[in-house]
Amino acid sequence: MHEILNKNLVHHENTSQALVQRLRRISPDPSLELLTAQSGDWTARKHFQNGSQHFLHSRIDPRIEAILWAESQYIILPHIVIIGIGLAYHVFEILKKCGNIESAYLIEADERIFQMAMRVHDFSSLFQNTSINFLIGFPFPDIVRFLETSLIQPFSYHVFLPAVSLYSDTYNSVRKLIDMHLWKLRTKEGADENTSIQNNSISFAKGVETLLYQMSAP
Repeated sequence: MHEILNKNLVHHENTSQALVQRLRRISPDPSLELLTAQSGDWTARKHFQNGSQHFLHSRIDPRIEAILWAESQYIILPHIVIIGIGLAYHVFEILKKCGNIESAYLIEADERIFQMAMRVHDFSSLFQNTSINFLIGFPFPDIVRFLETSLIQPFSYHVFLPAVSLYSDTYNSVRKLIDMHLWKLRTKEGADENTSIQNNSISFAKGVETLLYQMSAP
């Protein structure tokens, strides 16, 4: 896994030197654990001081979980925001499903979780894609400035609840920001046909999101 991490850091050095330097400096978080799911794939969990634990992905099959999540995202626009990266199974799935991404913004609150993901997956294809932006461990004001200046067209955003619920306070602030920014864009450009479709699919998507969270719960 160290070889995969080093390969990722080398690939990403030219696109985001500051992030690579941060990831090289930090030591792994002992409360974060990589372990094998029943499927044989890597999954991850967070241990808390009170003895409880939280899975970021399914204990049974994180790849199937990612496929189900991606299938539940009915409206995927060419400009997307993904909140909660975790080990990124779902990130690869939704990008594969969309296929025509013009810009993507990947938000992860904990840089140590992203460092862990880089031990599991080869991110080189994403790093080499200049349309994909990594907002890893960014302070909230920086996320605000980045999204408000970069997302100037309609976009869809997608929340991976098992990872997001680990830092709900941080992510809730980001989601409120994105909701407000998206509302402003829709107000400015007028409602389009995708808006009604998206509203109709919210209840189903929420149901699937809850199911995925239950699959990942301890």
